[in-house]
Amino acid sequence: MNLKKYKNKKILLYGAGAFFRETVKKHDLSALNITGISDRCFETSNEKEFLGYRVVKPSEINNTDFDVILVSTFNTVSTIEHLETITRNRNVRIMPLLEKGFKELFEELY
Repeated sequence: MNLKKYKNKKILLYGAGAFFRETVKKHDLSALNITGISDRCFETSNEKEFLGYRVVKPSEINNTDFDVILVSTFNTVSTIEHLETITRNRNVRIMPLLEKGFKELFEELY
């Protein structure tokens, strides 16, 4: 994971499922300026925090201050497309949290 490109960036994570939980077990994210985590499971939830990160409901993404969304799901392509639609009026980058392909990630995590 190349953390240098995210230096001085406010990061919103998207995806709080099993893939994310396994990722945080294997990678130290403490060097990132993570402002929160969003996931569709939080939309109807009253959770304020998840694994130490502030919860942001997907409907509140555009009311949140961040520079980059890092996608922490297996299905990054459709998730990124969805997030691009949501944030189309903002100047933000949307990138996969990890840069490896699905097969490599699956083999590494499991």
